[in-house]
Amino acid sequence: IIGTGIGGALYMNGQLITGKHGFAGEQGMVKLMVNHNALRVEDLISSHGFRRLGVAKPLEYQNRAMSGDKKAIAVYNAIGKYLGIHLSNLIEIFDPELIIIGGGISRARQILLKPALAEMKKHVATPKKYWPAIKISKLKNAGLLGAISLFFPSPGDGEG
Repeated sequence: IIGTGIGGALYMNGQLITGKHGFAGEQGMVKLMVNHNALRVEDLISSHGFRRLGVAKPLEYQNRAMSGDKKAIAVYNAIGKYLGIHLSNLIEIFDPELIIIGGGISRARQILLKPALAEMKKHVATPKKYWPAIKISKLKNAGLLGAISLFFPSPGDGEG
């Protein structure tokens, strides 16, 4: 989920993977090297990334990019590049079947995905036939729904 920050979840073999202390899937804190500095993915891709590039209103820039504004498209290309590198890392580490991108930034769809997928292709060593499907979530408030789900037991887990 990409919005104000970055959230994530690992779902494998029908189970939500939470880790020993409940922090598994916390993608926003993963680091990427940028100009010899280790920066959090959250600081590169989410609304923090837009602020880092001098954009105070990401939705306004999204609308401008969708209308063909070259400066706004350049911002989305930069954000997409970092998203692509992050996606390649997720593919190499987890070998997922599916990656779903949600949150406010996902409304940009192809303006975000085109540069992200182009960059991802440069870095994934896994043969292409094993790459996961990458989809944009159709859910509204996906982050909120994910957070709420942490407080309710899954069917069949013995609670409730």
